[in-house]
Amino acid sequence: MRLANGFTLIEMLILLFILGILSTLAIPSFYHSYQRLTLSTTAKDVLALCQLAQSTAKSTDTPIRLTFTRDPNNNITSIQTQMPHKVTKLDTPETISIPEKITLTSDLVFTSINFNSNGSWTIYALETAINAPVLTLTFTNQKTIQQILFYAESQMIHLQKTASH
Repeated sequence: MRLANGFTLIEMLILLFILGILSTLAIPSFYHSYQRLTLSTTAKDVLALCQLAQSTAKSTDTPIRLTFTRDPNNNITSIQTQMPHKVTKLDTPETISIPEKITLTSDLVFTSINFNSNGSWTIYALETAINAPVLTLTFTNQKTIQQILFYAESQMIHLQKTASH
């Protein structure tokens, strides 16, 4: 009679083979989940910055400007604002950099949004004001799209999630 004191080499190899197959199937799912999370977080950060700028402009009676930096393909790569130091206790700009795997585009070519003290905003291409009833910022990565919509008439800024494709 033989006592079993552990696993045989064959049993260990079979276990490693099964684990290898399972991880091969699971890794792409985790990767796509991570990309969706990154896109969602970036869109929410930009939305929060826009809403903060709008509310700060109203509460401090001070216009707040968001400046958008673009790459040669006209994609937005970063957004910067300078909040009044009486609000943030700091006199440093707040910048949101758009991760490389995310493309941020807009339906208008503009360089900045100026939030006014009455809650409205003005969109600028260089220093020329653009009149638009709706401005759309579109965040995309390989499979997911989210949009931030600026509605001029109602002064609402809204995050819209669209289905993954």
